[in-house]
Amino acid sequence: MTSGYYIAFDYELFVKLGTTSSTAPTSSASMTEVISLTNASMEGSSDVTDAPLDYSSEYGWKNPLVTGIGWSTPAAMNLSLNSDGYRIIKQAWLNGAKGTTLEVYRKSPVKDGSGDNNELHAGICFVEGFQETIGAGEVASVSFTMRGYGQLMWYPQGNPIATLTIVSGGSGLTAGTYTGAALVPSAPAPGVGSGLGATATIVVHADGDVQAAPTIVAGGTNFRVGDRLTVALADVGGSGTDVAPVFEVATVA
Repeated sequence: MTSGYYIAFDYELFVKLGTTSSTAPTSSASMTEVISLTNASMEGSSDVTDAPLDYSSEYGWKNPLVTGIGWSTPAAMNLSLNSDGYRIIKQAWLNGAKGTTLEVYRKSPVKDGSGDNNELHAGICFVEGFQETIGAGEVASVSFTMRGYGQLMWYPQGNPIATLTIVSGGSGLTAGTYTGAALVPSAPAPGVGSGLGATATIVVHADGDVQAAPTIVAGGTNFRVGDRLTVALADVGGSGTDVAPVFEVATVA
């Protein structure tokens, strides 16, 4: 694979107002892009404690243990008072004490010519350290920090699904061809380490089950051979006590 070095163009940051009950977004649909972005770094932190040693440990070397991790995104943008992204971020800061959070979705560009899907980060955060900088003869700018609330979701670049096999065909489904059905990770469960964004065309047989491997429409990102996926019953003509099919990733692109 060709190496891809990064000049920091083409990163995309999308935001949406949320609450502490919000979940990390899985796409940028219905979100607002932050324009004139000049920084959207990722920073991690770890809480560390020293584990006790037994008396026989030579020289008393410490054994540090990580007891918690956190994340934040220092960000900056050129000021545009009419920008919807600017207004959403400022509103999240002003109403943070009321529990208003920001749903964030950051898409990294693909620079290595691989044709892979984008690396993605997503999470829920509070906005703090909001500052508008206005200097004579300078471009007015805004800086702020998005302080993570809960887990940061990470989907590495690449590994779209190429082919699937059937683990179980389900039952009670309505016969037909269902195009663009979303493939939902089941093992590993949705989240860090699982895939995202794959869809397929699924044919339900007259017997009410799936008897042929689905055809991939969108391969998604961050899948591995052996991952298991399912679909929502409604996406394949099922409901109630019907049973959804289960598929396994056979190959990735």
